[in-house]
Amino acid sequence: SKPAASFVAASLWLALFASASQPVQAQSVTMAASPTTLQFTTTAGSTPAAQSVVLTSTPNAVAYFASVNYTGGPSTGWLQVQPVSGQTNSTVGLSIANASTLAAGTYSAQVTFLATS
Repeated sequence: SKPAASFVAASLWLALFASASQPVQAQSVTMAASPTTLQFTTTAGSTPAAQSVVLTSTPNAVAYFASVNYTGGPSTGWLQVQPVSGQTNSTVGLSIANASTLAAGTYSAQVTFLATS
């Protein structure tokens, strides 16, 4: 049998910041992602099923942008986040790109969701 490849989106981090063009008003916004850890496992030559994360914020929805930091294995863009930007209180999909071209091994990444408004 072919060796297994394991892809881990190790942690989903949340951060709030104010941009110069659109400062965050004096209100408290809390963001959360569920689940906070995802794991994809597959055999070489196959692509694992996509997974999703529910991204929420209270007291209201805010715009977000997702960034990926590759922390283990090659940083070749193997983890896809869709959509990479949008509004909270929605579902975000994560999938492995080009899994068939990756060597067997463990790959890890950290996804950060930044509130932009």
